[in-house]
Amino acid sequence: MRKICGGGVRDLIIFGYQTIDGQKTEKYTTNTTVLKNQTEIVSAIIENMNNGVWVHSPCNKLYKTDIMKKLKFKEEYIVSEDMVFNLEYFNKCRNMTLLDEIGYNYAISFKRVKYRKGIMQSHIKATEKLLEYFKDKLDKERYIDSVGKFFYASMFYDLIATTISKDIKISEKLKDYRLLKNNNLYKEIKIPKTISNKKSLFFKILNLNSLFAYLFIKIYCLNWRN
Repeated sequence: MRKICGGGVRDLIIFGYQTIDGQKTEKYTTNTTVLKNQTEIVSAIIENMNNGVWVHSPCNKLYKTDIMKKLKFKEEYIVSEDMVFNLEYFNKCRNMTLLDEIGYNYAISFKRVKYRKGIMQSHIKATEKLLEYFKDKLDKERYIDSVGKFFYASMFYDLIATTISKDIKISEKLKDYRLLKNNNLYKEIKIPKTISNKKSLFFKILNLNSLFAYLFIKIYCLNWRN
C-alpha cells in the first residue's frame, strides 16, 4: 500500500469506482496523484465535485484513524451525512492520494429511489455546508457552478422519489414542489449550464408552474422505467 500511495502514509486515499446499471458498467477514475497541501486538495474537490461518489461517499476511501476519531457523522441528516463528514475530514487533511484503481462497485437501480420525509430539507442543509466549506477558500465563481450542479441534481432526484411514492397524496407531493420553488437557496443558485437538458427544462417548468413540473416528472419516470 505504501508503494501504491507514493511511498508514505497519507491522511486519505481515494480509489476509483465503477457504476453498474443492469448490464451497463462505467468506470470513473482519476490519474494516480499525490496531493501535498490544502490548495491542491480543494482544487481536486472542485474538479471532482460531481464525479459520483468521489466527494459524497465514504465507500471508495481509506481514512486515517487518528483523524476519524475526532469526527462523527451528523445524525440529523437523512441523506448526505457522509458528504458533510467528508467535508469536515477534508479540512483536516494535510495530504491525500488519488488512485486510478477501481475500489468500489456502485449499483444503480430505479428501485433504489425511495421517498423519505425530509430528504429535500436534508439535501438543502448539505448544500449550505458545501457553500460554507468553499466560502473562505475560493472565489465564488470557481465553485458555485459545481455546487449548483450537486444541488439541482439532488433536488431533481428528491422530487422523483416524491413523485413515484405510493404512500403520499398528490396534494402532499405538490407541497414538496412548492417548498423547493420558494426556498431561498433555490432562488439564490442559478440553474447551472452543466446540468442535462432534461433537468434544466424541468426546473424552468417548475419556475412557471408546480403542477406542470409534477407531470413532467411523471412522464420522465415512465420513460426511465422503460
